[in-house]
Amino acid sequence: MADESRATPAELNERQKKFADYVIKLGRSNAKEAAEIAGYSKKTAGVQANQLLKNLKIKAYIEERIKTAAEPRERAEAERKLVADGDEVLRFLSATMRGEVKDQFGLDAQLKDRLAAAKELQRILDVAKPAEQGGSQTLIIEPIYGAPEADDGE
Repeated sequence: MADESRATPAELNERQKKFADYVIKLGRSNAKEAAEIAGYSKKTAGVQANQLLKNLKIKAYIEERIKTAAEPRERAEAERKLVADGDEVLRFLSATMRGEVKDQFGLDAQLKDRLAAAKELQRILDVAKPAEQGGSQTLIIEPIYGAPEADDGE
């Protein structure tokens, strides 16, 4: 005997799949509308929708579609948690500058670390500020030691 609680798309006809997909999109409270869009008669769409929602194969299909649709979002959210975004970096630098961040021994950050955080924070904020608002656009070119001297063409 087949397991009624698990449905594969092949076990549902096209109208049933279409109905299930529209129920997911529109919500269960709009099941009558989903039935109409799926091709069921407007006169019997309400009754059909109730019967279809009670069908174990359709229920299983809907649950599986919702679950698989949520998995990529959950993976993307987990990946976002692994990498700091710009706001998180700015919050960390600000907290370090203010002395709110402790080291691994529970000691306050040293003054040199707080100053370094302040300088980095200022650099980020200056780069983010457009030039017309007074943001500085400084290009620093440092010599590469050991590189051949530039030929002046003389």
